[in-house]
Amino acid sequence: MQYVSMEFAGICLGAALVSSLGWLRTYHRLGSRSRQLETQEQSSRFLEEERRVLELVARGASLKDVLDALTRGIERMAPGCFCSILLLDEDGRHLHAGAGGTLPREYMLAVEGLEIGPDVGSCGSAAFRNETVIVSDIATDYRWAVAKELPLGFGLHACWSVPIRDSKQAVLGTFAMYHSFPASPTPRELRIVEAGAHLAGNAIERLTAERKLRESMERLQLAEEAAGFGVWELDLANTRMTLSAGAAKVSGLGDIAVKASRTEMEDLIHPEDRAATAAAVDRAIENRQSYQVEFRVMQPDGAPRWCRAQGCVEMSGGQPARIIGAIIDISQEKRMLHQLRESERQLAHKQKLESIGQLAAGIAHEINTPIQYIGDNGKFLDDAFRDLIKFVESHPVQGERPAGTPAGVDLPHPETVDEGVLDYYRGEVPEAIGQLLEGVDRVASIVRAMKEFSHPGPLERIPIDINRGIESTILVSKHEWKYVAEITTDLDPELPPVPCLAGEFNQVILNLIVNAAHAISDTAQGASHKGEIHITTRQDGPSVEIRVSDNGCGIPESIQSKVFDPFFTTKPVGKGTGQGLALAHSVIVQKHHGTIRLESQPGTGTTFVIHLPLAPEAGGSLTDVSAGAHAGV
Repeated sequence: MQYVSMEFAGICLGAALVSSLGWLRTYHRLGSRSRQLETQEQSSRFLEEERRVLELVARGASLKDVLDALTRGIERMAPGCFCSILLLDEDGRHLHAGAGGTLPREYMLAVEGLEIGPDVGSCGSAAFRNETVIVSDIATDYRWAVAKELPLGFGLHACWSVPIRDSKQAVLGTFAMYHSFPASPTPRELRIVEAGAHLAGNAIERLTAERKLRESMERLQLAEEAAGFGVWELDLANTRMTLSAGAAKVSGLGDIAVKASRTEMEDLIHPEDRAATAAAVDRAIENRQSYQVEFRVMQPDGAPRWCRAQGCVEMSGGQPARIIGAIIDISQEKRMLHQLRESERQLAHKQKLESIGQLAAGIAHEINTPIQYIGDNGKFLDDAFRDLIKFVESHPVQGERPAGTPAGVDLPHPETVDEGVLDYYRGEVPEAIGQLLEGVDRVASIVRAMKEFSHPGPLERIPIDINRGIESTILVSKHEWKYVAEITTDLDPELPPVPCLAGEFNQVILNLIVNAAHAISDTAQGASHKGEIHITTRQDGPSVEIRVSDNGCGIPESIQSKVFDPFFTTKPVGKGTGQGLALAHSVIVQKHHGTIRLESQPGTGTTFVIHLPLAPEAGGSLTDVSAGAHAGV
């Protein structure tokens, strides 16, 4: 019986063990299922919070509103916690309040501007180290040793902080969870705070990019309105252009952004500029490079407006895909440039007239000398003519009968002419006539040189004989140099005509000759011998070279770079304006697209070297700007 009882007890114990094992398996299955449901519920709730945040972002809500919604959403998912988001400023050293959830406002104000560091609380350390920092007990953690009284005063005893990062893993700020009691995060809680930080990073990066883009667009719009320019894009696949509001306004299409075909845009260009503009764009596409072109755009009222457009070809798959560029209204620039060049032209002519005035006394002297011997020889010829008439009247020619002499009456044989008198006049009269004609030619050449020098000439560059211009200028300026120097020339007789503004070129040569004479005068004061000025011309490839050399005092190396600056002069006050070489530089470089430089050694002399292009297309003319004025600029 006892045996039966023990057997029965064993059976019952075995049944109980089997039952216990089954219950444990069931418990584990139920626990696992519960955890799965909890995880799914957590994920579902987080997705719901994420959806709310993203909707705010999509609606264009402010960054603060988005971060406030995020911190409160996380707080709903983790009851009993308090969330904060601190943002790292641009200097990367301080944290500023982004959102405080249900944390006391006074606490958020207290942590505003927190300087980060390796051991500065939870958030300061997380931002500095770019890693998660878990502080389970603020009261005892070394990272809060200096500032623990602040959170403890608000009943905050634990803080877990995760760095908020952008897509490049750079720190944007921190996402923190505070607790009112010491605690370490469970895996679930850690996932929540990490997910919150990740969502915050996405929102901050997107909203910051949108803000910067919006600010850029606003600045661009303000710049377009202020400067009268706009941006555009040409899609080469469909030849459609997109114009900003500024570009549309400059193009005469109103003041809102528009789309139009390339053909429609080219139709707005002045007919005379259309082909050149299209060719510039086509060349840029073919050569895959940037370009710049100026043209007139016809406005709705029919008036032209000068514009400058520049574009850059962008590639895709190895082929040109689009051109992006800008367009600006340069009508005012054209007017100002025209006025500037007109002022320069008037200044140059004024200086030329002043130069003529300064040369007047010398020119008068140069003319007076030939006039004097013209007069002297004329008086001599007058006296000689009277003497010859009297001699002829008193000595009739053989065979001539005096008036009233009867026919058939023999006349006495007349005396022969005095051979000495005839020999004298035979030698002197031709010489006097020659000197008279030479004087006339001398005066004529001076007058002609003055006319060529002083004439303003055409407003465009035309081919001229620069050798003749140089010779005329030498003659006109003779009184400036003849007492201190001798001028020699080596002018290439085979030199082709050079496209020039003749009057302004002559003024440049005059300035260089006068400068050379002054340099020689400063060196040769009291010397018995004259200095030397040598002028040469020759063809140098596609240009012509003119050299004006002197053996004067030279120019110190320290000021050689300044000689072409306006108003710079080495002469005493009242002896020079500093405009001569500045004007020469302006005329040669800006108006003729040439070059002018100097070679000088103090005590030895100076050479100014000018190069002028022979090809007319190598430079512009004053009419380039005038044409714009006549076209309605």
